[in-house]
Amino acid sequence: RFLKMDQKTTVTLLELAAKSLLNNEPAAIHALDEIPRDLFVPLFNAAFSGGHKTILKAMVKVWPFRCLHIGSLTTRESYYDILEAMIDGLQIL
Repeated sequence: RFLKMDQKTTVTLLELAAKSLLNNEPAAIHALDEIPRDLFVPLFNAAFSGGHKTILKAMVKVWPFRCLHIGSLTTRESYYDILEAMIDGLQIL
């Protein structure tokens, strides 16, 4: 007998790892210097959708890419609160 899994509810290992890291804010912020570039976007998306403002602020400070596109992101919290945390992370000269 086979059990058919619903693909929409299957959580990936990457999603589980991101959630676990985001649940430990000090460890997440400390790990930003060690995280490979390929993992920044999925971690950023998870932090954004989870409303982790302090982690978002820290991620924006060390963002490894030239651009940070936020137009297609959605969140349950006030968009302005999340955006404010991200702007606080910008290093304006």
